[in-house]
Amino acid sequence: MTETGLTHWTSTNTGVTNRSGFYALPAGDFRSIVNLFLDAGSYALFWSSSELDTYYTTYRYIIGGNTKLWRSNMDKTIAISLRCVQN
Repeated sequence: MTETGLTHWTSTNTGVTNRSGFYALPAGDFRSIVNLFLDAGSYALFWSSSELDTYYTTYRYIIGGNTKLWRSNMDKTIAISLRCVQN
């Protein structure tokens, strides 16, 4: 789900095939208190539609140099990337 090379990522992802056709761009971690996205070029985080409760939801993320798609939970007030998908 990432592109090969170092155009947008700070480390290359070996073994990338991109069978999904979606290229995740590394906007970085969540937005900091001074409105900067931390670690831009190293991480791509995306909200999921899976809500846990009123305050927490699930998100997916990709780490540069790794071919895995990770999953975790985060407070909904944190600012990270959003990808809209049409059904």
